Amino acid sequence: SIDWLPLEERFSFYGGRISFIPDPARHRVEEPAPVDLAAPVHGPFSADFRWVTLPDWPHGPIRCTEGQAAVFEALWSFKGAEVDGERVMQRAGQSSDKPMDLFKVKAQYKDKPEREGPLFAYRALVRARKREGLYAMPCAGAAGSA
Repeated sequence: SIDWLPLEERFSFYGGRISFIPDPARHRVEEPAPVDLAAPVHGPFSADFRWVTLPDWPHGPIRCTEGQAAVFEALWSFKGAEVDGERVMQRAGQSSDKPMDLFKVKAQYKDKPEREGPLFAYRALVRARKREGLYAMPCAGAAGSA
């Protein structure tokens, strides 16, 4: 079928260019699908490491602080290898010496899933040899270069 379009209503001439003006009743622009920021991209982590999805955690995706996300991202970058805690924290851009420091939950926040979640994720995903000061994230090695 052919659509006859009134030139003045459907086209504009500006700056030496002709532009088509869509008819809102006929040409509906598809809205992009919403992006799930918590969707796992790097193993259980979202693209920005701010969310962790774990099957054993009953409260949905776990939201991390920027510092916690930086620690997870740093550990992920070492691809499962054991690394000195200072090196992990340096890569994460954090001043503390131990990754665990950023995951401690204060007494008044005990039993609050939004505060306990990052600690749960840390304990589930990070292997620490505290005496030697070594930390690793085995799932990062299993994921290969993803």
